[in-house]
Amino acid sequence: MSKSNRATKKIIKFTKPVPTLPNEILQDIFRRLRKYTLRQTLLVNKHWCTNTIITFWQKPFHYSYDVRIIKTYLSFLEDDAEKQRLLDAGVEIPSKIENRIFEIPSMLVHLKYYGMIVAVKNLVANRGKAKVETSDNTDILNLIIEALLGLFVRKEVKLVSLSSTCDKGYDPFLRFVDPKYFELTKNLKELYIDSKCRRGLLFKWAAGNCRNLRSLEINLVRWRRAEQSNRINLTDDENLTRLICAQNELQYFKISHYARRLEMKTQLIVDALATQANTLQHVIFDVIGFSGPLEGLVKCTNLYSLEFRSVYGLKELEIVQPLISAKFENLKKVVIVSGAVCEDLRKWADTHNKASN
Repeated sequence: MSKSNRATKKIIKFTKPVPTLPNEILQDIFRRLRKYTLRQTLLVNKHWCTNTIITFWQKPFHYSYDVRIIKTYLSFLEDDAEKQRLLDAGVEIPSKIENRIFEIPSMLVHLKYYGMIVAVKNLVANRGKAKVETSDNTDILNLIIEALLGLFVRKEVKLVSLSSTCDKGYDPFLRFVDPKYFELTKNLKELYIDSKCRRGLLFKWAAGNCRNLRSLEINLVRWRRAEQSNRINLTDDENLTRLICAQNELQYFKISHYARRLEMKTQLIVDALATQANTLQHVIFDVIGFSGPLEGLVKCTNLYSLEFRSVYGLKELEIVQPLISAKFENLKKVVIVSGAVCEDLRKWADTHNKASN
């Protein structure tokens, strides 16, 4: 046997396959990458390419509002009558690709609803020659949105997280609250609401349909603007209270920019947190006004972190005294950033932070 053959034989015998990370770990890593970096992971090898595709389509609208995402979803439509309605409205339906490797619609796990609406709007605005001038854009937008949501239901999508950020003008497009799409959100674990429209509807819908949230984040900066112009419905915050109380395993709660004129209602929200005493671990108040004792927080003995950011109304000792006097064995992090806060609360926070270090 020649030297070259012996060398080749050794290589074949002793060379081991390059180890690969499990799919779950790779996808967890890829989820932390930016869109532009994901483009590079596509090119590494087949294993990385497959996991990159899965990662992207688990939350496509977190990465992009590109109309091609909508077109890809529309190519999976199978109902001829539904496709014909879209075609009649001037919406182009891409041809079905045979022998698909990936069932893309069923991969969806995290939905950024605002991003989906923007992508659909971009699609409608760029219909080109197929545009039907006499059609009403609102009707066309809803037609496409309902087709997408219906597709997700048929593909048995079970959303884990939903981000509902809606600005003025998006009010007619909150279609996911329709009971026929209940299957999409019944297993929801994370909900983020930042809406200028139909807040009461969103809170009421979530209280009735999302009972097992682990993370609930409410940003009311748009609500505050509405309140300042006297356009707010004062029952909205009562629906928010019901939403909190409806949860079975809430672990993380953040509320931001609660309107000054409604600070008396903040007490209801603080008290509602007491219903989550067994599971609640992280609470953040960001630009919030307080008017009464923090008794609700005292009952949350499993708290791990508590943050007050730019809050007001906590200068009086009688308001913070219940919190200062309580024992939190698991509390490791207390953050106080600016705001109207009494010195006793700051000292209590420092004591907890030093003890955890």
